Amino acid sequence: RHNEVLDAAADGAESWRASQFVYLGRQPILDRDGALNAYELLFRAGAHNYAEVTDDAQATAQVVARAIGGIGVPTVLGQHRGFVNIDRALLFNDIVHLMPPERFVLEILETVKFDAQLVRRLGELRRAGFQVALDDVSELADELSGALPHADIVKIDFLQTDRAVLPKLASLVRGQGKTLIAEKVETREDFALARDLGFDLFQGYFFARPQVLAAPRNRSPRPG
Repeated sequence: RHNEVLDAAADGAESWRASQFVYLGRQPILDRDGALNAYELLFRAGAHNYAEVTDDAQATAQVVARAIGGIGVPTVLGQHRGFVNIDRALLFNDIVHLMPPERFVLEILETVKFDAQLVRRLGELRRAGFQVALDDVSELADELSGALPHADIVKIDFLQTDRAVLPKLASLVRGQGKTLIAEKVETREDFALARDLGFDLFQGYFFARPQVLAAPRNRSPRPG
């Protein structure tokens, strides 16, 4: 009974904190020398360090609002860029234009299908100064070949990609002049392999788990 009361009190305290603060996760993206290059920004509902995403578009909208208005771009990103997951609907939404293009990279979810309308939109956004990244790439596919001309960066998922495919996949992307990011790198061996294959940037638990940032909900917005 005593433990139930303590658990209820802890849950109540967590709920109160979540209502008083805005939260945001960020995970470092490092260069070949281990220096910080960028952050991926992640949705966090509270101080606990895991995602609770039921709606990709809503989660991204919260991330953008918190980075720009709740916590502030200088605090969240410093002098670096922030990668933000974005689905098809948000690419055509005005929320994209709240993000300074020199500070944010549009990370296109793997569920997004490329067609003529999307290609036109990505062209507009790239001309406006945005960089476009393809997320969770794990295989040589026609969809990848069709998407590559419309992206600047490709993130290859080291947890999902067959090691026999990696050299050819990396070579294809590098041959198109795109920046290569090894994501979900969890071992020293994977880091060494990615370096040997010519990857430019690296992200994963081997380097750092996401960090949760928080700010009081009633703070005035800070422009970036």
